[in-house]
This record gives sequence, C-alpha cells and structure tokens, in this order.
Amino acid sequence: MARPSRRILPVLVAAGLCALAAGAGELPRMRLLTAEEGVYRVTHEDLVAAGLTAAAVDSGLPALSHRERSIPLWIDDGGDGVFGAGDSFE
Repeated sequence: MARPSRRILPVLVAAGLCALAAGAGELPRMRLLTAEEGVYRVTHEDLVAAGLTAAAVDSGLPALSHRERSIPLWIDDGGDGVFGAGDSFE
C-alpha cells in the first residue's frame, strides 16, 4: 500500500532534539521540538547526533507520544527489523 504524498519536514538536530536522562532500567528518551505542525523524518543519525547511543535497537522500540497520547510512527528499517544506521521514522 503506497503512503499518501506529503511534505516531509527536516528535524533540526541542534535545536529540535535533546536527550533526556534515563534512570536505571529505563529506555532512553528524547524531546522532539517542532517549529510547525506536520510530518517529520527523524533518522538514526539524528538521534545519535543528539546524544543517544549509536547501537541499533529492535524496530519495535521507537515510540512517540504527545501529552501522554501515543502517536503512530512509520518506521523505515530497511526490512531487517533493526533500527540502526541509515534508518528513519516519520
């Protein structure tokens, strides 16, 4: 099924992503700040540049929420089930 055509907005890593401290046993978290409403693409490299580990993770782990509500993601992991170098989500 083809995804609908839409404008993809770039994430400004320096201003848009910041790593948040994770406690023992917690998954790392990031805050994603956006300048306008829309669909954004976030790459694995964006996350690493913002301070997350470079290690690849299971593609089921990336998640997005806004005010405690889950936001659906489209994850492009190259079909290997691992979110790592060269992968992204929207």
